[in-house]
Amino acid sequence: MIEVNLSPSKRAGNAQHLELLSLVNVKMMFIALLIWFVPESILIDMWNDEIKSHNTQYQKLNTEFKKLQRQVRKMQNVQKQVDALKEQEQKLARKLETVKKIINKRQNPFLVLRYIAENIPKNVWLESVELNDRSLTLKGYAKKYQDLGSFITSLKSSIFFQTVDYGKPDGMPDTIKGERLEAFQITTNVVRFK
Repeated sequence: MIEVNLSPSKRAGNAQHLELLSLVNVKMMFIALLIWFVPESILIDMWNDEIKSHNTQYQKLNTEFKKLQRQVRKMQNVQKQVDALKEQEQKLARKLETVKKIINKRQNPFLVLRYIAENIPKNVWLESVELNDRSLTLKGYAKKYQDLGSFITSLKSSIFFQTVDYGKPDGMPDTIKGERLEAFQITTNVVRFK
């Protein structure tokens, strides 16, 4: 039997490696190694001053930042006080609005009733006066219809009333002690109390 060695020999492999090394450009390899190792030491020396200046600038900015942080912490207390004052101001504004609403709703009928008393004719008298919110109802009697007409006219010309409605009330008799009288009911809205 014959033995055949199919694997390449070591000598043939070495020759191949030598062939590959002969293809390498030595000058370019030398330049590449110079670029790789030499600039590091040159660049470090060249940029050292710049690095130092940036470090000092960084330290200055860092100390300034710390000062500003302290000021911000102090301002946070002031901000809390400002927020508390704003909240209190809003509460006071709501209370003020409530007080304004109450004052606007406040109704003192003194001037209205005084006007009615001063302008009621001699032969007209009132049995009842009812004031509910802004609605005024007057019930009474008049000896003559003309006296009642002048009373209604004086109410219409007043600054206190908007519309004056006249009607005959239910349950009020037309005669008292044998004398014929005009029973009336006047309803109106009070526009203003002053």
